[in-house]
Amino acid sequence: MSAKIEMYSGPVLGEVGSPSEVEEQLYSKIVRNKSDIFLTLIVYSKINIKARKLKKTIKFGWFFLQNYIFMKNSLFLGCFLLFFNNFLFGQKIIPNISIRNYEGLSVNIQDELSNEKITILSFWATWCVPCINELDAISDVYDEWQEDLNIELIAISTDDSRTQKRIKPMVNGKGWEYKILLDKNQELKRALNISAIPYTLVLKGNEIIFRRYGYSAGVEDELYESIKEYIGL
Repeated sequence: MSAKIEMYSGPVLGEVGSPSEVEEQLYSKIVRNKSDIFLTLIVYSKINIKARKLKKTIKFGWFFLQNYIFMKNSLFLGCFLLFFNNFLFGQKIIPNISIRNYEGLSVNIQDELSNEKITILSFWATWCVPCINELDAISDVYDEWQEDLNIELIAISTDDSRTQKRIKPMVNGKGWEYKILLDKNQELKRALNISAIPYTLVLKGNEIIFRRYGYSAGVEDELYESIKEYIGL
């Protein structure tokens, strides 16, 4: 699956019309041209309205899209729905949750984040081939990334009790130099509304500035350029 990087903006100040006006505009656009559904929803997700109104104003569009996917039985639309759900309803900051470090000790995820660096959180598992491909690709350029961008990558395993025993042999065999954390019960994954992996978050402190789902060859270069642009290099 092709991955796409989006800058995370979150709710912003101001309002554009009432919820009913926004609903009417979106509905008319979808009905007028179903081929514009993706553009419509992306633009709509960025409409300048208060956070408390967001859920109400997209209710009908959300229902319409779910039924449209069901009727068309489209895998692409389903993947887009997954991304749209995560983009709109995901956390804006990293929650205060305890997970395990590589040695199996309990740590708070917020304590593992640096305020001085850009942090990449990569959610992966030993059975996830795209996850491993992504971590391998970044590993090849990780020293350069650290030097150029002053970043740290934390690879958060979502392996459960059935596959956790594979983590250390895989990490040691790959020679990854990342910090490894273990989300065995997937509490952090659920708190961030992550439905599937590989899933990448880019943070400044504990604030989420980018989200990305999926991996295809070369997308790590897009991630590098996006971080570079964010920090003004």
